[in-house]
Amino acid sequence: MLDITASWRHLKASFARQLTTGHRLDGLRLSRSLYTKIGLGYCWAITIGMVGSLVGLVGADYYQGQGIEQLFDAQEQAKLLDELQFASSEMKFQGLLLEVKVGQGQQEKTQHLLTFEQTKDKAIVRAKAVIEFVGTNPAWVATNPDQFVALIEAHSEAITLYHNHLAQFLAEIEPSLTLGEVSVLQRQLASIQRGVHLKQLETLSQEIEQLRRHATEQAVSSGDRMEIIQGYEKFVIIMSLLASSGFAAWIAWRTTRQIAAPIADAATLAQQVASKSDYSLRLPVTQDDEVGRLAEALNYLIERIDLRSRQLKISAKNARNKANTLQRALTELESTQAQLIQSEKMSSLGQLVAGIAHEINNPTSFIYGNISHAREYVSDLLGLLSAYRHRYPDDRELNDLADDLDYDFVVDDVQKMIDSMENGAQRISEIVRSLRTFSRLDETEVKSVDLHEGIDSTLTILNTRFRMFPNVHPLKLVKDYGQLPLVECHNTQINQVVMNLIVNAIDALEDAVGNGKWKQFRTEQLERTGDEIEPCLTIRTRDRGDGWIVIEMTDNALGIPEAAQARLFDPFFTTKAIGRGTGLGLSICYKIITETHHGQLEYQTELEHGTTFRILLPVALTCHIHPKSDISD
Repeated sequence: MLDITASWRHLKASFARQLTTGHRLDGLRLSRSLYTKIGLGYCWAITIGMVGSLVGLVGADYYQGQGIEQLFDAQEQAKLLDELQFASSEMKFQGLLLEVKVGQGQQEKTQHLLTFEQTKDKAIVRAKAVIEFVGTNPAWVATNPDQFVALIEAHSEAITLYHNHLAQFLAEIEPSLTLGEVSVLQRQLASIQRGVHLKQLETLSQEIEQLRRHATEQAVSSGDRMEIIQGYEKFVIIMSLLASSGFAAWIAWRTTRQIAAPIADAATLAQQVASKSDYSLRLPVTQDDEVGRLAEALNYLIERIDLRSRQLKISAKNARNKANTLQRALTELESTQAQLIQSEKMSSLGQLVAGIAHEINNPTSFIYGNISHAREYVSDLLGLLSAYRHRYPDDRELNDLADDLDYDFVVDDVQKMIDSMENGAQRISEIVRSLRTFSRLDETEVKSVDLHEGIDSTLTILNTRFRMFPNVHPLKLVKDYGQLPLVECHNTQINQVVMNLIVNAIDALEDAVGNGKWKQFRTEQLERTGDEIEPCLTIRTRDRGDGWIVIEMTDNALGIPEAAQARLFDPFFTTKAIGRGTGLGLSICYKIITETHHGQLEYQTELEHGTTFRILLPVALTCHIHPKSDISD
């Protein structure tokens, strides 16, 4: 049935070529009288009938010979695949026998390896024979030739891998083995024999077996197709007669149509061009008379309109592109200018902070360094006074003076005062150290740093923001630090990112506390569970173990509005009130993390439940790879 369909397509193509020839003769026909055109039409109809019948007879003989060739190819294909499957099965059988040969002598093992090698070579030869057969471009193959060759080559490669794997294992076995070693090696060999190479070989063999069965079915069905082809001749002759009759009717219809149809086509085309503005439409020029010249003039007019329209579209497109380019350049210029200003501000701030920290550190060092000496001196003086009182317990003048000074209170309070001074000096030292850590804005090289130290320094600097939080709802800070390795990064830039994210979280929590929804949600939660919700900022760090570390900052504010999420990292976009934000913070943070440190800055937010910003950084910046997103963790 497939051959009949193909033959019908061949016949239609033949008719189409003849009809095209008829179109090319239109100019000749239209220069003749109507009687001449009708006579030529009947001549063409008779000629087509004769040619169609002749084509049917020749086509039947051709397809019959093609069917015989297909039968021979199908039989040869099935035979070669049978031989390949047999050789492959023989090679696998010899491979399975290797398990028995492990405990035998070296000579027997060598002999069996030689047999195993020969069966492998035999299978390879059979595979090459199949490939050579496909390379001859047979009339009929079981599947696509390229897929066929690829399958046979993969099968040959699987045979070679299976053989080499087993042969290499046996070659490494020592000649003399104990029974226990033989048993262990046999189990290992059995595991290798049934391993991935054998499974791959079995899978490919099953696919080849399907092709073999298909080739056998092709050989069986070739005989049936031969009978179908024999009826093809009668079918073509009948179709040729029917086509001749139809062509004669078509000639009469075309003769009538050639008189009035071109004018109607021109009117229809003009209406379509005017209503749809489709300037690709053209009127076929089929006559060399006034109607033909009208069609040429109409086509020329449409071409001119189309040309002017395309020129206008190109000009408009160029203008839009220039406007977009200027807009992008302006946006980039504003962003760059703002970032430069921000960088200059941060640099100036760093220099100022570093200078202040240095000036504070010097007198603080004097104070802190002398406290221990002052403690010793006071202790010595108190000891001396105690000795005097012990030596002269009845000295009335000394006792009166001690009572006036409240000696016992002074002795107890002076130690507390020195301890308080020492604690204050230590606190000043910690603040100075945090200021120094944060103000290293001149360090541009990459260093391996402890990120926890930078986070703690940032929190120290922002301590006033925590203390200034409304007393009605004090801000709770939770630090959940994991074990992090030293991370290669630009330390000051990471500190800048951490500070920006913490400030944003504090701002969001301040806005939430003053929002009516927060109060309502807090009241409902208290009534439902008895747990009081307080504003909370949680900082978590962890090592993912794949060369990446994670820093998370989570607040339980009201979340980010959905309308703002798509533009969250755009320059100059902010949801804060005028004067509280520039819209550059998150944009700069995103560039620092993604471009400078080749990491990721992600966020998760849920309305009325809070937001989590997640920073992913490579441990080794110099040999980073693209990270897997951590957003699902």
